[in-house]
Amino acid sequence: MTPTLRNSVIAMSALACFSDAVLIAFYPQFFAQRYGVLSEFHTGAYVACISLAVMVAFPLWARVARRVETLHLLVWTQAAAGLLCLLSTQAAELWQYWALSMAMFVCKSSYLLMYPYLLRLQSTEQHAGTVGVLSVVVHLVGIAGAAVGGGLLQSWGATGCLVFMAAGDFLQMAVCAWLLVSRRAVRVVDNGDQLPHRKASPAIWRLAVLMLVFDFSAYLVGPFFTGHWQGLTGSADQVGAGLAYAVPAAMALLGLGMNHRARCTGRPPRDALVPNLLLGGAGLLLQATPSVPLLLLGRCLFGWALFQGIVKLETSVFRLSTPEAYATDYALANFFQNLGVLLASLAAGWLVEVMGVPWTFAVAALGWLVTAALCPWALAPRQAAAVSNPAGPACLT
Repeated sequence: MTPTLRNSVIAMSALACFSDAVLIAFYPQFFAQRYGVLSEFHTGAYVACISLAVMVAFPLWARVARRVETLHLLVWTQAAAGLLCLLSTQAAELWQYWALSMAMFVCKSSYLLMYPYLLRLQSTEQHAGTVGVLSVVVHLVGIAGAAVGGGLLQSWGATGCLVFMAAGDFLQMAVCAWLLVSRRAVRVVDNGDQLPHRKASPAIWRLAVLMLVFDFSAYLVGPFFTGHWQGLTGSADQVGAGLAYAVPAAMALLGLGMNHRARCTGRPPRDALVPNLLLGGAGLLLQATPSVPLLLLGRCLFGWALFQGIVKLETSVFRLSTPEAYATDYALANFFQNLGVLLASLAAGWLVEVMGVPWTFAVAALGWLVTAALCPWALAPRQAAAVSNPAGPACLT
């Protein structure tokens, strides 16, 4: 695989996550401004339905990718996502926006195929570094997306945010088309009709359950954080709220640098899952306090644990899988991740409406304690595999 292809795939991931992040932290304000809807439960239900759309669609895209080259598929799906996003700017009724935007997310979800596509073209020893880079890219563009989203919502309104999101989809389409036209794409489908159907192993199922609980807890605190920040600081500045929302991105960058240095020097990275979950749980509880400094400290601890957890869990998916099954096994894991996000969105809307935002942090902390308790059951097969096939230090250049 050429560096150009690798960098292009990472750039596509950045574009996809950037366009998603424009509104993800501001849906309560978006629905209030565009449709006059003030219900926290409605916001939670909408975010939950986004997860449901991805849950249903991505496994189907993974099956299609067994017979159609990934980049060929993405040219059409991202073009469709962009068109649907533009059409949603004309939705005068709330139900029309729901229908168009959910269809958009169904098409948009196909970009997740780029992760197994990229890792299939790399050696196993490179996976942890690549997953780490992709995780940091997601977090860093979260900074830009959240900050830009807050600014766009203040200056251009809801329509400006939607147009910005559509531009990201069209740019992804353009990158895929350029890779194909310039013949930089690598073919991974040999003969889809002869590919045997393979069921996911019990180890993948156990790992997927662990990822469900992890993601439920992580995303429980997301939908209403910006409103919580604005209420705590007494400031209506949405750009500042977006930056506070994206504080974990800085911790992800720090974590990537430290893990990279550890691999290059032959030392184990600081990615032990259980200690990081306990540290992140403490960070979640700190975010429930009425103190801005303690909230920011908690945000940092949460961000560190979130990054290390994502890298550990997603790397485990590919270590337990085989190259020809990367897409389908990752689709199963992603299904459970999105189920966790869906349940978190519904629970967050109910918790905020009935008990208040601080309870989302407390329940999330409890969820990560449960995740830590499940680790020996879920990760023991992966550890055994790692002993039988140890990987040497990987240093990305």
